[in-house]
Amino acid sequence: MSAPVTEQRRESAPPKPPKPAIIDCDVHNAVRQPSDLHAYLPRRWHTYFDQGTPYGGAGVGQEVGARPQQDIFRRDSVVDGRPGGSDLSLMQEQLLDRHNVSKAIVHPVISVLRAPKEGPLAGAVARAINEWMQDEWLARDSRLYGAISVPVEDGVLAAREVERAADNPRMVKVMLPSLTREGLGNGKYWPLYEAAAAHRLPIAIHVAGFSGTHSATGWPTYFVEHHTALAQSFQAHVVSLVSSGVFARFPELRIVLEEGGLGWLPSLLWRLDHSWETMRDRVPHLTEPPSVIVRHHFAMTTQPLDEPDRAHQLLDLLQQIDMNDRIMFASDYPHWDFDDPDRVLPASVIGQDLRRKIFSDNAAAFFALA
Repeated sequence: MSAPVTEQRRESAPPKPPKPAIIDCDVHNAVRQPSDLHAYLPRRWHTYFDQGTPYGGAGVGQEVGARPQQDIFRRDSVVDGRPGGSDLSLMQEQLLDRHNVSKAIVHPVISVLRAPKEGPLAGAVARAINEWMQDEWLARDSRLYGAISVPVEDGVLAAREVERAADNPRMVKVMLPSLTREGLGNGKYWPLYEAAAAHRLPIAIHVAGFSGTHSATGWPTYFVEHHTALAQSFQAHVVSLVSSGVFARFPELRIVLEEGGLGWLPSLLWRLDHSWETMRDRVPHLTEPPSVIVRHHFAMTTQPLDEPDRAHQLLDLLQQIDMNDRIMFASDYPHWDFDDPDRVLPASVIGQDLRRKIFSDNAAAFFALA
């Protein structure tokens, strides 16, 4: 007796090809509760840390209107009231295994949202976060790589933590928030850059932070205003870093812009090049156009991706940026605006070769991942 037609079809159907391996450059892990860091934090600092640290700027909390959901996490990433990203097995199930993520670079939300930014407590907390990261995450899954947390507003203290934490080869970048007290070209941050360059570690500027205001004109009123204006801080840092001559002093230094968008970059580079052409005698340390400096020293991640309604306009934008070897995929797991790698940047729009570069090849080269 012949097999049913449905069985014949099932047997003859070719197996689905495996998903291409992905390198995800922006994944967030989290402590279940802040006291998880007590094991890594000297006892003298427990009470200070548990009481919380004041966020810089009187405008914090004055925004009217909320995020599209109650907190910053996907609902399905929250388990028993614990923050999204605090459960490794769930991260493995929802991201690493489901999307064939061969390597993920993680950094904890607490390092940019709650950790103090300067002083001895900040140094102790940064060290505790980095040790917790290595013990509780990197040691438990070989696909995970880490970002070094530092007290960003203290360049000397931050440099010391980079020197210490860089001993672990799985720590592959240094994490800074985008909302800082000064532009990142300011000399107070240079000791940090010297340490990062010496260890060939990129500086990652990630959206967040509380030591600076949230827009070019101060504190926003509405969350949608805040969320849209976050790209302003990235533009300011690009101009500050280039104009200050940081890259003339540290030619090996590399910067990756994370979660700041892409669409603003071409017009900024056009304007910056024009200003340099007309006032280059004021910046003799800049011996080549700013756009050349940016394309040599900077990279960026995709989430949130500026996607025009017309597909060809995305290709026009990428052509104007002219950095196809420096754009790297980021999912932003487990946040509510997570980018699903099965849906973003389809090959039908950008082509298979460029998709492979963005989803794996560029990051492997930029972070020197085997």
